[in-house]
Amino acid sequence: MKKPFDLAERTRLFATAVRAYLKQLPRTEWNLNVIFQLSKASCSVPANYIESVENLGRRDSIMKLKICRRESKESELFLDLSEPIEAQEPVKQELRGEALELVKIFSAIIRKAE
Repeated sequence: MKKPFDLAERTRLFATAVRAYLKQLPRTEWNLNVIFQLSKASCSVPANYIESVENLGRRDSIMKLKICRRESKESELFLDLSEPIEAQEPVKQELRGEALELVKIFSAIIRKAE
């Protein structure tokens, strides 16, 4: 996945890539729950980032960034819990890595803002 400098675009691409991954997951009982949770968490990251930029003040912006960080952590967790076919394992690991990078990025932004 290409990683743009623009964080709004990067988070949008992350959610889009997760969606494509979820479409390919086997529809087991376990994965159905993971699909539901992961789709919510991954889509929440870009939505809350947009809200943090269009904030109602500094405290609101920091709170939205903390939500982005939390949802990125949840995305990584549900990616880890997903059970793809063997051929999808590299995509899973790439998405997990991106989720962890987003956690680090949001953590750095929050530290600087507080």
